[in-house]
Amino acid sequence: MYDTPAFTDAECNAVKDWVRSGGALLLVAGSNRPGGASAKLASRFGVGMSNGRVVDGKNRDQTTPLGNISFTVDNALLSETHPIMRGRSPEERVTRVITYSGQSLTVPPGAEVLLRLASTATETPAVTGAQFREAIAHTQPGGVLSVPGRASVPVAGRAQAVALLYGRGRVAVVGDDAIFLAESIGGVLRAKRSRDQPLRGVRRCGVMPTGSVEPRGSCRTHRHRHRRPATRSAA
Repeated sequence: MYDTPAFTDAECNAVKDWVRSGGALLLVAGSNRPGGASAKLASRFGVGMSNGRVVDGKNRDQTTPLGNISFTVDNALLSETHPIMRGRSPEERVTRVITYSGQSLTVPPGAEVLLRLASTATETPAVTGAQFREAIAHTQPGGVLSVPGRASVPVAGRAQAVALLYGRGRVAVVGDDAIFLAESIGGVLRAKRSRDQPLRGVRRCGVMPTGSVEPRGSCRTHRHRHRRPATRSAA
């Protein structure tokens, strides 16, 4: 269901303890079901996942044929100070990230915002499992299932990517998985950043480097089971 956790309490606690002891976690979850599935794990590090869909018409990249949000140095929505964005050299510096819907994240004390949502950003909350079950219960046999829509809400002050230290470890949480995918739509590459290079340490299909956690099971998009690479993330 839309808000069913993918991780048990024991698994979340094990990951939290591992990070506190020096582990590095990259947690990526888009809107709707992925957000609801990962919210419990994110909350262990003080990050709240909304599980909704964010839009920002003012900060949209008009050259891309899909709904998106453009985070750039020029619009001051992208961090210029964190090592993940600054890189180890000018060639590695990230100057633009485009997300595709995704969800908003709350920012815990001490965390640094990597992708900041502007005051013009709004979010449509996801339908909860309880709402979905209620809609099913009120649908007559042979009738059309209708789940009531929810009004958009402002999300100024929230983020789509944050990074923080936790104990001796590090955590990065990203609220949109599309930025890690190498998808071409209409001849336009969806995942874009400065110099049109993929983000460091991340492979196609959102597979995370060793030292990160992804939900159990196979990739629903590409119908195959991922294998982790042998190197750790430099981020």
